[in-house]
Amino acid sequence: MTTGWPSPSPARPKRFFHGRPDRRALALVGVVATIAGLVLAVILVFAWPRPSTVLFEVVRVCLQVLGVSVVGFFVGAATFDLQQARLERQRRDDRIRAFLTEMLGAYHGVKQVRRVLKAETAPEREPAITAEAYSRLLSELSEHQLVFESLARSAPLIQCHVIGGYDISVDKAGDRRGSDGQRETVTKPISAHCTEIENYLNRIVEEFESNSHCMPKVGRTSFSKTDFTATRGFIYDKDEFRAKASRRIDAIVTALETTLLTPGRIEAASKPGRADLSHRDLSGIHMRRTRLRSAVAMKTILRKARLEHADLRGAVLWGADMQDANLAGSDLRNASLVGANLRGANLEGVRLKGARLGRFPTDTLTRLENGTDSRSGKRRRVHNGADLSNAKGLRVEQVLDACLDETTTLPPHIADDRRIRKRLDPNAQQ
Repeated sequence: MTTGWPSPSPARPKRFFHGRPDRRALALVGVVATIAGLVLAVILVFAWPRPSTVLFEVVRVCLQVLGVSVVGFFVGAATFDLQQARLERQRRDDRIRAFLTEMLGAYHGVKQVRRVLKAETAPEREPAITAEAYSRLLSELSEHQLVFESLARSAPLIQCHVIGGYDISVDKAGDRRGSDGQRETVTKPISAHCTEIENYLNRIVEEFESNSHCMPKVGRTSFSKTDFTATRGFIYDKDEFRAKASRRIDAIVTALETTLLTPGRIEAASKPGRADLSHRDLSGIHMRRTRLRSAVAMKTILRKARLEHADLRGAVLWGADMQDANLAGSDLRNASLVGANLRGANLEGVRLKGARLGRFPTDTLTRLENGTDSRSGKRRRVHNGADLSNAKGLRVEQVLDACLDETTTLPPHIADDRRIRKRLDPNAQQ
């Protein structure tokens, strides 16, 4: 009797190189190398070849096959892996750029709707609007709200590849301050910030859905006669709009741009292989174990940044504000910290060999900042050294490896050390 259940098919053995080009190549190279090795071993064991004989030529060919096949395979495999990593990095960067473009387009559309609403509802003392303008503008806002809803769904796909993607900090609304005197902040991942923006816009759209059918077709409807609380706050409450939308967008854009400009992802705009982060506000950003070798970050704000174990060898940090930043275990060898603010920074275990902490006559800095050569009649400027006062975890041995002078501001326990005084003034008494 037939049961109707299909009989189980016998399990197929898994092939080692099925669907894997690298494994197929490895198997082919293994076979060729094995044959050549066996032939070579048989000849060497049973008949030691003499020069200018057939066996000697066979041995030489076998050695060449072994060398070319094995070395060629590993070189080819390394090249293949490098190409695959580059393609994967390019795909990630393309997704980040697409996310950034879509988010900025939606945000600019929201700002445009807000400005037109403010013009249509003037004056602010007694705002009013026509049904046609209200329906047209809120319909546009609804479209932008749907874009942010889509961004909130797709953000988890990219935030794991974004520097600090899980720790985006923004100031809260109002002027509420904590016990340390700083403004209260909220820290969330990119997806949560997009959700907050979508919820903020959704309240306005829900108000539109409730009130649009109640408005007269002719004339202007006063906000005082209809429940336009969310719409009125959207138009006139600047602090709420900045806290709910603008600051979040600015922080996300900073994180995305920093990720795209990090070496190893794309070439920097200023010079191949060097990230240009100059004149940016990167306060509180998380960049642990990031490779920023030879990066340019002039006058960049990096207050309270997390830069533990970062590779900053040869970086140009002229005038960078790194107050209270965490640089524990970072590598700053040969970096230039002229005029940098490192007050209160955690410098425990930082490698400062060859780092410039003193003043520097910046002809080069003048050319970079002004696009001109200071030698052609321009006044020569001298920038002071780095400020390391109140730096945490700093030891005398670290400072002795750096290049410093009398303009370098050091913590008292280091400035009073005999070796430091002798370094700054060789003529000082022992």
